[in-house]
Amino acid sequence: LNRLLIIRKWRLRMCIQKKRTEFGKQCRFTDGDTQILESILPTDVYDDDYEQRNPVVTGVDTTRHWSETEVNTERVIIRNASMRHTEGGWPKDVDFTEQSDVKRFRKKVEKDEDYQYSMKSLFPMVQKCIKQNNTVNIYEEYFDAKETDHSSEPPLAKGLAVFRDPSSVARPATSVNWHPEASSGKIAVSYSVLNFQDKRLNDPHMSSSAYIWDITNSNKPIVGIVPPSLLSCLRYNPKNLDTLVGGSCNGMISYYDLRKPNGPTGTCRPVECSAIEKSHHDPVSDVYWISSKTGHQCVSVLTDGQ
Repeated sequence: LNRLLIIRKWRLRMCIQKKRTEFGKQCRFTDGDTQILESILPTDVYDDDYEQRNPVVTGVDTTRHWSETEVNTERVIIRNASMRHTEGGWPKDVDFTEQSDVKRFRKKVEKDEDYQYSMKSLFPMVQKCIKQNNTVNIYEEYFDAKETDHSSEPPLAKGLAVFRDPSSVARPATSVNWHPEASSGKIAVSYSVLNFQDKRLNDPHMSSSAYIWDITNSNKPIVGIVPPSLLSCLRYNPKNLDTLVGGSCNGMISYYDLRKPNGPTGTCRPVECSAIEKSHHDPVSDVYWISSKTGHQCVSVLTDGQ
């Protein structure tokens, strides 16, 4: 390859050609013997020109020096304004609430020459706005594959109260039903032992009661419900808030009315119970109130096929 250098000055031109091999060669490093170029030995000749200081503290800062300035700009006065648009501009003889009158008036206006001229003059303006909207996609998603986590912290639930079964024998809670009125803060809890031939079923100290608790007072239940057998489920009546229905482990369905206490103070016994020979043969899984005019109908659910 040749290197061409052209020098232009006034009207003179000189071409210099040089081969690529004459530009210089590549640097190549090789191992060799160590050579001492210079050796300066220590001397005390210049000791009198210097003063020894011990210790020496000095600071070195290589960062740039910046200045900070605060400026209070003029405040921008913001005013909230609103506009209410209602349909208007109709003649007095046209009732805009009647579709037939509106259609008749529109047909009459569309045949007018002034209407056609106005539409012709407004069309370019509307067309320009439509083209601008079609040019820019305001709903475009720039980061489709990126999933943003908007949760500030993981969900967390804290225990506020613990309601302990007053029975001396441990029983698991089989159902918890909130009072239909959330402001009342009451829950109906049933307790039962669903294990087949459990030893606790023969314990004379085990209570069969279910309880209604106040969530603001976990020390003592409000009402104790005494069923004919251990309750496996208990439900409030959404229409009559003072009545409940419960399903027992022996298959019976019992009805309770808190306004008619028929037992010791703080207890409520069933007002009515289903006959044992016409009840279920397995423990009742759950009971539900049916939306009816009287509000006294319910349905029971379990595994005996009835």
